[in-house]
This record gives sequence, structure tokens and C-alpha cells, in this order.
Amino acid sequence: MVDASTDQNGVATVDWVRHSTPPQAMLVMLARTPSDDLNRFLSPMVYELTNNGAQVRFRRNDSNAWAANQPTKFYWLALWK
Repeated sequence: MVDASTDQNGVATVDWVRHSTPPQAMLVMLARTPSDDLNRFLSPMVYELTNNGAQVRFRRNDSNAWAANQPTKFYWLALWK
């Protein structure tokens, strides 16, 4: 689980150190928080996969804008070949 805030572009990062290649696939899901009302307005998406980590970008469903500077918690699962 990642507990982070998004940057000004709505991006939170995930880092991995045991792999030197990007995964074949990655799944992201929001975690339950005390502010679930706010989380229902966010949609996470895997934005970029690299050798060192991933960028997860969050969009607000109520305004269709990127969720800039938003605290969030999410689970991730990456699969390597």
C-alpha cells in the first residue's frame, strides 16, 4: 500500500528496487480511508511504467481534472515475467 500525496499533475509514484525491468502489467486500487466520500471522486490509472517504478495518475470524477496535491492511499500489484 502507498500512502502519499499527488504532485501538481495528480501523480503519485511507486518505487521498486528488486527489479531492473518494468513489469508486464500493473493494477491499482484505492484503499478505504476515513474520507471515503473524497475517494469516491478519484480514479487512479497507471500512467507510466519504468525500470525503477511507476507513476499513478489520479483524475477527479466530479470535474474531470487531474487531482493535484491530493492525499491518497492505494494498493498496487505489479506482475513481472
